[in-house]
Amino acid sequence: MTTSTHALLAELTLPSHPRSAARARHAVGVLVEHDIEAADRVLLLLSEAVANAVEHTCSGHVRVVAAVDEVSGEIFCGVFDTDPCIPTPAQFTEAEGAEPAESGRGLVLIDALSDAWGHVRCRAGKWLWFRVLSEPRTTAGGRSTAPAAARTRTRLCGAA
Repeated sequence: MTTSTHALLAELTLPSHPRSAARARHAVGVLVEHDIEAADRVLLLLSEAVANAVEHTCSGHVRVVAAVDEVSGEIFCGVFDTDPCIPTPAQFTEAEGAEPAESGRGLVLIDALSDAWGHVRCRAGKWLWFRVLSEPRTTAGGRSTAPAAARTRTRLCGAA
């Protein structure tokens, strides 16, 4: 996976365990601490994506890739699991007076709070990815014509 000199990158392989979402948040949080508002969104969405991969698939592990383009501010995260099923956001209709559901809103949140999201099916499973725009970390010149995070997204299946 090649990125520009203006990108910060984190790559992790985590066990398929409920605590993996917290481990992913901790590792990626260091990359996004420059913009608190964007960091809050990224870390929430990352938690949801990792938790979905752990809870709803039979993967033995979950891969996480995060890239921050220091010039454009774009933050990209991808979560890989070995389940080939493509995720879709749930449609909710709460019955009047019923207790709200405690789960099932991960992709709804990703859809609502990310600037873009999608999935890439690979031979070994799939990547769920999302993008959040942020304030640039630096004001350095020489911005690439394609942000590093976008280039990372196009190489996901080669990283699985």
